[in-house]
Amino acid sequence: MKTQRQLTLLPVLALLILCLSCGEQSKGYEITGNVADLADGTKVILQNGETGETIDSAFVQQNYFQFKGKLDEAPQLLSLLFSYKNEPLYTTLFIGNEAVEVKGNISDLPKNLVVTGSEHHVYKHRLDSLTADLDISRNKYLSDMFALRANGAWNDSLQAAYWGENGHITLIDLQTSQIQNRFYSNNLESEYTLLQLVLNKAAIAPDTLRAFYNRLSPKYKDSKYSKVLATYLAHPELELKNQFYDFEAEDKSGTKVKLSELIGDKYILLDFASPGCSWCKKALPSQKQIATKFREQLKPVTFYVDKNKEEWVKHNRKEDITWASLWDKNGRHSDAYTKYRVAATPTYFLINRQGVIVGKWEGYQDKLEEEILQILHAQQLN
Repeated sequence: MKTQRQLTLLPVLALLILCLSCGEQSKGYEITGNVADLADGTKVILQNGETGETIDSAFVQQNYFQFKGKLDEAPQLLSLLFSYKNEPLYTTLFIGNEAVEVKGNISDLPKNLVVTGSEHHVYKHRLDSLTADLDISRNKYLSDMFALRANGAWNDSLQAAYWGENGHITLIDLQTSQIQNRFYSNNLESEYTLLQLVLNKAAIAPDTLRAFYNRLSPKYKDSKYSKVLATYLAHPELELKNQFYDFEAEDKSGTKVKLSELIGDKYILLDFASPGCSWCKKALPSQKQIATKFREQLKPVTFYVDKNKEEWVKHNRKEDITWASLWDKNGRHSDAYTKYRVAATPTYFLINRQGVIVGKWEGYQDKLEEEILQILHAQQLN
């Protein structure tokens, strides 16, 4: 039987545990950099390593710089961008809300800086170390290739020697892939491995990717990255004549809508875009023309792939987007982005009134309007 003193202590202990938990959740990151040879006043930019979105910036003083903040989703891939003698340089970190120190020299960029204080970055460092020599060789071949092209010396024989079945770069990529898969297998239940599986899912054999996923414990299968893998594996790449994949997202009014609710009376031109994508900006006048020219037959639907809702709202207003514009807080980890296996923006899918894919394009298309007209004409004839 509990004594009165014990009963009194219980709520106090519960409150203490709650406070400790809140303190951990509210803890932010601190990145302290000490990179020799950086001139005072050099600007350092901190970016989201997946989306390229700028998070913060700082200036170097006596080789030091510092960032403080909080990651809403941790751990996260971050990039540090530098400018040295007008040459852009970078390094990438994989950290949580931790106090991290980055040390080294300019010559250590991008992958040889010493990073301490992060339990997550150690996994990135291990994989980088395993592929370091291959990365150096690959960069050397690429540099040689660009030089040959610039001098007009590139030819079919060199193309085969570099990129053919047994080409220099092809074999390096094969070796790198083998090393990466061994690393993933040996370090499967780590956030860094799961992120790499998500980022490289299209380059990993489906059976290998499925085997990795099936080995995950329930705890890791419940992570955001594993959920992306599950969605990806359950939805094969869409081809022409396939039925569309449904998804739910937020429209401009803040209402959750399903793509299936928009299909029926007209064709749908579904495009995946980003406000910061230069090719998407270039495509916008053509999309506006398509929306006007084919308004009796077709409805454009744009899904914005970035997580920043503010930028999406601002873009819609600035560009006067009159058609359906959709957004999901999960961005490039959303169901829509994953199901449609988007690899670049813009990406387009033309869907007929029955929900069948009748057109598919990846990247900027200068003849998109013409090709849509051909498809619509052919569909009418059938």
